[in-house]
Amino acid sequence: MRPRTIFVAIPLALAAAACHAAPSQDAAIAQDAAKVKQTLSTHLGNRATIDEVRASVLPGVFEVRMGQDIVYADRSGRYVITGDMIDTQSGTNLTLERRAALEAISWQDLPLNQAIKSVKGKGSRVMAVFADPNCGYCKRLEQELQKLDDVTIYTFVYPFLSADSSAKASSILCAKDPARAWHAWMVDNQAPSATNACATQTDALVALGRRLNVRGTPVVIFGDGSRLRGYAAADVLEKKLATVKR
Repeated sequence: MRPRTIFVAIPLALAAAACHAAPSQDAAIAQDAAKVKQTLSTHLGNRATIDEVRASVLPGVFEVRMGQDIVYADRSGRYVITGDMIDTQSGTNLTLERRAALEAISWQDLPLNQAIKSVKGKGSRVMAVFADPNCGYCKRLEQELQKLDDVTIYTFVYPFLSADSSAKASSILCAKDPARAWHAWMVDNQAPSATNACATQTDALVALGRRLNVRGTPVVIFGDGSRLRGYAAADVLEKKLATVKR
């Protein structure tokens, strides 16, 4: 009976030790992260703002977040590594995975009433697009969107490239049928009539894009809050839509 008692007691003792060790280890990691943040903030000064430092999956290496940008640093904070961290066993790009999590937003938080709505087929699936009217890749994306079916597309006209972008955005949004005016310009290359009546609305759209950290166009946001940056072909969009659960 004694061996059996010892067999049970050892795991219990180890478990108790682990319970006491974990907070101590977490505290040490938190202290190291704080030191890394302080050191980097001192070295970088006004060149960058360190928003968060946390342990990465690699021992002794910390993830450093500056806005949506991610780099890595050693425990001393002296050395910084740029680039992606990849798990070679699973093939997962951990940096992209982390960035996607940071960029994800709640679909319910999007002010859809400010977007141009286009329904294709039943429109049961949803996606939002941030696009500048003078963005060439946005026009290419718009061509691909025409190939999709059973989707409702909310287009946020995001005129950040130039003053002419703002003028075109105002003309499109103030048109009698904004969806038709947008299609005419982006797909058929028919310039909208000039007007400045919606300047306030375009200002609100620019503010929205900045708040959501849209730093380039096009950007596609899916119903699960994930986003895709840049141009994508219709088959790529379709594959993503098929996996989204909202």
